[in-house]
Order: sequence, then structure tokens, then C-alpha cells
Amino acid sequence: MREIKFRAWDKDGNIMYAVRDISFCGEELDTYEMQGDWIGFESIELMQYTGLKDKNGKEIYEGDIVKENEYFNCNYEVYYSKNSCSFNGIKIGDRDCNTLEFPQLAECGEVIGNIYSNPEEVPNG
Repeated sequence: MREIKFRAWDKDGNIMYAVRDISFCGEELDTYEMQGDWIGFESIELMQYTGLKDKNGKEIYEGDIVKENEYFNCNYEVYYSKNSCSFNGIKIGDRDCNTLEFPQLAECGEVIGNIYSNPEEVPNG
């Protein structure tokens, strides 16, 4: 069974946090770094762990940028597709096509950043 965990991008502080606890009723979360200082949902972008790791063993979350060198030599943004109920990778710079099945991307790709810390990598973001 896949481990369920999240991380959060603090839009005001430009910091990525590992999420410790989420209160959906209060619409806020607690992080390991802040321990007890809750952050409201309006201040963060919440990202879920995909359950997979890249070729170097690094955990992959939605919003990560994964560099794939084996097949197409492209960078992909990891996102959750509501249509297929699965995580996918979409080629950066070409949002209308060129998705890559996520397990394939994870096994041959390498996390090089994310769309929040590295917005320069997402020209059509």
C-alpha cells in the first residue's frame, strides 16, 4: 500500500515544508519545522507524495520537475490527473500533448526541482 504524505509550499515565505498534520475542518496544516504553528490553506500549495521514487531514490511529489534522459531527453511536471485518477508527467513547454506514464518517468527520471522553487523551468506554467 502506498504511503500517504504531503508537503506544502509556503507562498508567502517561499519555503517548502514537510507536512506533519492537516486539519481539513480548520483548513490549515502543521509542519515538522514549525511544530504547532498552523498555516492556513490560503497561504500554501499542498502537494501529495506519489508513492514512487526517482532513479536516485528521491521521493516524487506532485509539482516536481523530473528530468528524463532515457527516451525523450525532456523535463516533465508531475501532476495528478482527475480524468485517469493517477499521477502523470507532462512535458514542460507543451501542455497539450506529450504526457508520459508516470511509473516509466519515475524509473528513468531524476527530480531536478519543483514548479514553485524553480518557476524558470516552467515556461508555460
